[in-house]
Formats: sequence, structure tokens, C-alpha cells
Amino acid sequence: MSKNKNKTQVIIPQQPQREKLNSLTELALGIQTQQNQISQPHTAEANLRRYMISQNRMLLSYLYVEIGICQTLIDQPVDDALNKMPEIVSEQLKPEDVETVKQYIQEHNWFETFKQAEKWKRLYGGSGLFINTPQNPLSELRIDRLNKDTPIELYALDRWELCYQVSGEVSVNNLNVGDALTDTPYNIYGQQVHKTRVLQFKGKEAPSILKLQLMGWGMSEVERLLRSLNSFLKNQDVIFELLDEAKVDVYGINGFSEALMTAEGTDRITKQVQLVNQLKSYLNAIVRDKDDEFDQKTMTFAGLSDMHEQNRMAIAADLKMPITKLWGVSAAGFNSGEDDIENYNSMLEAEIRIKSRQNLIMLVKIACQVTLGFIPEDIDLVFPPLRILSAEQEELVKEKQFNRVLQAYSAGLLSEEQFIDAANKANLFPIDIKIDKKGILARIKDKMAAAQPQIPQAKPKDKK
Repeated sequence: MSKNKNKTQVIIPQQPQREKLNSLTELALGIQTQQNQISQPHTAEANLRRYMISQNRMLLSYLYVEIGICQTLIDQPVDDALNKMPEIVSEQLKPEDVETVKQYIQEHNWFETFKQAEKWKRLYGGSGLFINTPQNPLSELRIDRLNKDTPIELYALDRWELCYQVSGEVSVNNLNVGDALTDTPYNIYGQQVHKTRVLQFKGKEAPSILKLQLMGWGMSEVERLLRSLNSFLKNQDVIFELLDEAKVDVYGINGFSEALMTAEGTDRITKQVQLVNQLKSYLNAIVRDKDDEFDQKTMTFAGLSDMHEQNRMAIAADLKMPITKLWGVSAAGFNSGEDDIENYNSMLEAEIRIKSRQNLIMLVKIACQVTLGFIPEDIDLVFPPLRILSAEQEELVKEKQFNRVLQAYSAGLLSEEQFIDAANKANLFPIDIKIDKKGILARIKDKMAAAQPQIPQAKPKDKK
């Protein structure tokens, strides 16, 4: 008894019993609910196409030609951002010199060619402005050798026409794939061209892991639009198919099934239906046997307009463009659309005007060298305001400008010549005013003095 008490009992640890899963339990655990699908990366991964259509030249070309909304998203922002030639500002240029340079650019259609290069950049992700001169295309462009007699032509080419080749491997010294390691990276229809003869336009930059696929160029604007564009086109296709089935005539012909058993009966039924349709379209009446039946089914399109409107909003959101610009539809409700236009103008300023500024200044420098014989060192461009004022608002602004300039002249801060120059530059009058012998401002003073009421002065009393 005591011996048994002193013996130590060896305790064997029990391993937890694992529950065997049957087929029903495994099925239940394997099913993902809607809640955990939202938090999983597989949902987003299943909606990716994993290739860029910026590499598909033919697809982008046909989209631009056949789909009207694609033309609008490519052309409209460029036409709005560059609707007018910007003002050339330089302390080294006189007003008549500035007009000479602007006239040369407009006469040779340089600004319109520049805009076309911007459009190809948005469509294909990259483009270039080729400057063709009599100089050797393999050599560096010498702007200082250009003059009035030098023939110069500009060509707007897309990235595929330029055949841009980046030589060398990506390393620490060449992190930017867009920088060519050779002086002649372009091949324009079989002709090697020096890099200084092409003003390069790049689209939106891709992430580093995808940047090598673009060969030094950017992404197309259609890249981010493809998903919402497919929804819009699918909705249009559905509406187009439903229009054919919107109204269906249903004929109930007595003995129809028995007549189809023979070829003669089938021909008789076919002729009967054709005759009824002809009479209906000609006489607007239905002629049938008293035992036959006729019914007409019409299909409703409830909900399609809402889907169409949502697709429009999705496209506008992807492009950061207001619906009024894309579709010509005015703002609904209490919204006047001014906030949408302001956001749109901010996009134009950031994505088009700022990025195209350097290349446009280069064109102005070439025009200055050709027309004036020198290039100013302080050339700058001032773009016109994007916000378009109404006629009433423009007159109100001009009136305030005139009052401000007139007050400065009355206070002696401006001379007569400065007053007239300020009025002419701001286009405060329908024609430019000039100084004559008497002076126009002197006559203005006389008229202002004559318009003021005269205070009668008291007559002095006669002294006795």
C-alpha cells in the first residue's frame, strides 16, 4: 500500500484532437462572402487587363477616328488651353518687334502645328515637333545661322513616326529612360535625325516597373478611360439592339401548326403575313380572319437613361472634364456649372499649359532669330485667361480699368503718353487714340470742368 503511494505516476501529455473536416465543412470554409471579397486583393486583380494599350498604335488610331468621345477628349483640352497665341514678354523687344514675331508664327502656321503635336501626345503618349531646315539632319541644329531667307518647316509627328531608340542600359548614370545616350536617337522614315531637331512631347509618366515598356515615352490619355468607355459603348449597343425590338407584332393564325407541316402551308402562311404587313404599312389597318388574333408588344426602356447618365459621369470623372465640355449638356439643378469649369481650367493649366511652355518658348526663339536676327535672353510667355467673360462683364472690367488709369493720371502718377499707352494696350476704346497738337487729355479736362456745376460767387457791395 505504501509502496504504491510512493510511486510517481508518469503523465503522458494528451495531444489535442484535430477535428476532421468533412466535405460540407470544407465547402463552407472555402466560400468567400461579399464582405471578405471586398478586402481581398484578388477582386482588384481580376479587373485588371495587365497590359497597356499605349503600345497598340492601330487600336488608338481607330478609336480616335471612329469614336467621337475619343476625339473630344484628345482635341478639346488642347483647343481650350491653347485657344490663342500667348503674349510674348521681353524687355529687349519693342512692341513692333513682338508683333513681327507673332505675325511670322501665324503666317507659317507654327502655332497650329504645335497644337497638333500636343494632340498626338495625348493620343499616343508621345509626339514630337520636327524642325526641318537645309542644315545636315545628322548635325546639331544651329539656330544662330538661321535668317529670313532660310526655309523652315515644322512637322507634327507621333511617337511611332519618330522611331525613338534609347541606346544603352538603365543604370545609375541613366535612370531616366527618356534620355537618349546617342546624338541621333530619331529615325524619321529612314532618316537619322539629331536630337536637337525634334522638340519632344511626353505623355503622363508611367510607374518605373512599366516605364521600360514605353521606350522613353509616356502613357496615352485613353489608358485611364478604357473601362468607363467600354461601359458607355456597351450601353449604346444594348439601346441599339432594343430599338429593333421595341415594337413586335404577334399574329395568332388559326391552324398555324398544321399548316407548317407541309411546304404549301408554310408558303401560304408566309404570304399571309407579308400581305398583312403591306396593308398595315400602306392603309394603316389590319386585315385578318375572324378566327385569327393580332397583338402588338411594346418594350419599355426604363432605367437605360439612368445607366447612360452614370456612364457619362464616369467618363467625365476619369478625364477630369465637365459634362458640359464632353457632351454639351448644361448643369442641372441649382448648379450653374462654374465650379466644374474652374476645376477644368485648373487641369488645363497644370497638364497642358505648364508642360508645353518650354517647347513653345523654343519656337518663339527660332522665330526671333529668323525675323529679328537675335534671340532675347529674357523671353517669357503670358497665356490669356481661361475664363471667358460675358459682354456685360467685359464692359464692366473695362470701365473699372479706365477709371483707375484716369485717376492715376489726375493724381500726376502717369504722363499723357503713359495714359494713352495704357488705354491702347487694354483696348479700352474701339480704336487706338493718339496725341494731337492740343492734346486729347486737355479736351477731356475741359469737358470735365464744364460738366461740373458752377457755384455763383457773391457780388461785392458798392462802397458809398
